[in-house]
Amino acid sequence: KSHPEADEDQVLGIDKFGNYFLNKQQIPNPELGQRLQAIYSVRTIDQILYVKADKNLEYGRILEAMDIAAKNGVRMVGAITDQVPGTVSTVEGDEAKNP
Repeated sequence: KSHPEADEDQVLGIDKFGNYFLNKQQIPNPELGQRLQAIYSVRTIDQILYVKADKNLEYGRILEAMDIAAKNGVRMVGAITDQVPGTVSTVEGDEAKNP
């Protein structure tokens, strides 16, 4: 059985302009820290933030976001990538289409 926070995965998206999207909702960049603090200060088990950034974004911009996250309750950051065309997902329950 999964833990109760499993359905509440937090995903930070960063577009090619460096704009932040928390769970697909754009937020003002200066608010990222306080938003993450509000979420992660009450989480007891899952303190993971998943990050999906535009492939053309400078890596330094991603590191800035990770630094903000680390200072505001996030204990682990996981990267989300797009599946490479022609490959098969090995993730249980993944709905990606196999080639």
